[in-house]
Amino acid sequence: MAGKYAHLIDKLPRLMDNEPAYQEKVEAVKKAMLEEAGVNFFPAHQLVKGYEALRGTKESKELCPENVIEAIIRQFGKEGLEEIVKEVNLRLEAVTQMMVDQFEVEDTTSLTVEGVGNVRTQYEPYAKVEDKDKFRLWCINHCQTCGKPKDQHPVIDQVEGESVMVCRNAATLENSLQLWPSTMNAITKERLLAGLPEPDGVTAFAKVKVVLTRGK
Repeated sequence: MAGKYAHLIDKLPRLMDNEPAYQEKVEAVKKAMLEEAGVNFFPAHQLVKGYEALRGTKESKELCPENVIEAIIRQFGKEGLEEIVKEVNLRLEAVTQMMVDQFEVEDTTSLTVEGVGNVRTQYEPYAKVEDKDKFRLWCINHCQTCGKPKDQHPVIDQVEGESVMVCRNAATLENSLQLWPSTMNAITKERLLAGLPEPDGVTAFAKVKVVLTRGK
C-alpha cells in the first residue's frame, strides 16, 4: 500500500533511533528475548503474533471481570501499574523494531497471520522541532489552521457579528507559545502534501509506522 505520502518519503531523511539511553534498554530486551528462545532471530509471523499480544485486544478487555481489575489495582497500586506499563511498552518497542527489520529481511511490508489479522509497515512524514524560537515565531505569524501567513488568512468565521481571527497577535505569549506535537505534525504533513516546506524551525523525517488490522 503506497499511501498518500509515497511521493514524499524518498525525499525525507530517515528518522534515527530513540534516545541512546532508551535504545540501549530496547537492545537489552531484544537480546534477552532471543537468548531466552535460543535463537538468532524470530521469523516475521512470530513477531506479528508477539506484537498483537502486547498490543492486547478489545475482546480481552471485555472478558476481564471488574473484580479481577480491582484486585490487580489493589495488588500493584498506581505506581506499580505504571512500572508494568513501562515494561510492556519497552517490550513492544523491541518487538516492533525486530518486526520492521525482519519485514525488510523477508522483503515484505505486509503480512497476514491467522488468528491475528494483517500487519503492515509504511513510512509517513514525522516532524521534529529543531529550533524552538524559529518555530514559535512561525506560529505567531502563520495561521495555525491552514499554515498560511496570517495576513493572507486573517479570519475564519463570524461569531455574534464579530470577526474571529485564527492568528491573533500573540506577542505577549511569545515566550510560552507551544503547539501540541500532534498539531505540529499535522500542519507539517499538510504543508508537505501541498508542496510547501516545513514550518521554520521544523525538520520532517520519514518514520516507519506499524498498522495492525485485526481479523474478524
